[in-house]
Amino acid sequence: MITVLKTNIQEAETIATAQTLINKLLPNAVWSIDTEDCDHVLRIDYATDVSAVLIKALQVAGIDCEEMM
Repeated sequence: MITVLKTNIQEAETIATAQTLINKLLPNAVWSIDTEDCDHVLRIDYATDVSAVLIKALQVAGIDCEEMM
């Protein structure tokens, strides 16, 4: 299942925070962050729907995000 999130991820420090968090929560996920896009899109490919858990974890870490439809 693919989850696409609009984020405020722009800087290396925020990318590193997201990377650590995603790799810990979803060790087998394939993901990418498009910092060149105006929505700073975070795309995650994982076996199940993890959007609610991931959004909450990212927000707790100080990363603004919301699911894109």
